[in-house]
Amino acid sequence: MRFASYLVLSLLCSWHAGKADYRPYLKQYNNMVETAYNRGPFIDSANRKYAYLGAPYCASAVSLILDRSKATSPKIRSASSRAFITKQSIDARRVWEGKATPPRDGVVVYIRKGGGHIEFIIGQKSQYSMECFGFNTSKPGVRGSQWNGTWSGYKTVDLKKVCSPYNVFRVTHFTAVSYGKQ
Repeated sequence: MRFASYLVLSLLCSWHAGKADYRPYLKQYNNMVETAYNRGPFIDSANRKYAYLGAPYCASAVSLILDRSKATSPKIRSASSRAFITKQSIDARRVWEGKATPPRDGVVVYIRKGGGHIEFIIGQKSQYSMECFGFNTSKPGVRGSQWNGTWSGYKTVDLKKVCSPYNVFRVTHFTAVSYGKQ
């Protein structure tokens, strides 16, 4: 009986240790609005570390949250969303075709001509709908830039729309986030 209790406890602990924990760090930045163009206390903190003051900050903010939450993968920390596309990333075309699913814990990488965007995956709502958390984007339901907006927070993403290879601004990859030994 002791062994069984020990086994269950160790399995639970190892499962929890590998579980992504960036989500608690995001709550404090929900509905964050810039104080000036690409500026604010958290934004400046992220950009001082990964870019320069006033730079678009979606990837800098993701990098800072990954550091604060002690993520071990992806190893990259960058001001460039494209840098988060790794050999282990899932191609969004496979998701769009229904041949793959995004990781439970990870980031969504968008590409557009001349740049990109990145958001955290919060959870899958249905086969083609997920909740994400984005920095430097526009509030849901408000017209504006999805890659250089003035708002940060939670939003629902329609994967059938954003993964389509026919969109100019589209999701191209999903990259898993993990914790623990690599």
